[in-house]
Amino acid sequence: MRDSPDFPWHARGAVEWVASVLLETRAPGLRHYFLGRNGGQSGGVYGSLNMAPGRGDDAANVAANRGLVVKALDLEQEPLSLRQVHGDRIITVGPGDSSRLLTAPPEADAYITAQRGVPLMVLTADCLPVFIFDARTPALGVVHAGWRGLVLSLPWKAVITMMDEFGTRPEDCIAVVGPGIARECYEVGEEVRDAFDRSFPYSSALFSPAREGRWKVDLGEACRLQLRDALLGPDSIAVCPYCTHCGSGKFFSARRDGIDSGRQAAVAVLS
Repeated sequence: MRDSPDFPWHARGAVEWVASVLLETRAPGLRHYFLGRNGGQSGGVYGSLNMAPGRGDDAANVAANRGLVVKALDLEQEPLSLRQVHGDRIITVGPGDSSRLLTAPPEADAYITAQRGVPLMVLTADCLPVFIFDARTPALGVVHAGWRGLVLSLPWKAVITMMDEFGTRPEDCIAVVGPGIARECYEVGEEVRDAFDRSFPYSSALFSPAREGRWKVDLGEACRLQLRDALLGPDSIAVCPYCTHCGSGKFFSARRDGIDSGRQAAVAVLS
């Protein structure tokens, strides 16, 4: 997996993350991190910076890994997480919500906020992490989008919800799609193809034939097109080229390692 100049790697201690040059240069009010799998204390298919509870890893390891991330990224608190369910529910984080949401993460797949200093996190292992930054308000959306979330138009809905909640304007937004599984490694059945066909007029551009009754699908391009549908400018969207399935030394992948394996985190916070 070749490094991309648009998505350089950074490290603090043993904790590694990918950053977006687009956000680094055009979003000075945002700190963002697409974490890799290295730098933690978990072992086996959870090795080593597994951030997900409930997948079979020891809870003490997950807690320790989250503590390492808080320290390495110099966060004011543990990031708010979600009980991700591949749906389209979006949680707005307002004043005074942080403690409650930290104690009892809700079932949802996206957070939005205009609160400074509150880190938001989604967990992935082939699905896409997406950051949406409204530079004017400022406001932030952090989205977990697999194929189901994309069929439900979750990235588009996150932008629309930010418009409703914060007065966000698409022309003020920058969006970055983080590391996920690439088209070449992501084979799906007819049911996935049919779901996209029913939802989007451009779905044929997202698929290429794999074998009888099977297709390869480009989730990153699907997300980019949804963000364009939300009226973000073409120069305000970046899609990370790193494939989680190919990058075994850098990323977790549920397709490669099984559903009960590690999850990396994507964290962003308004500074």
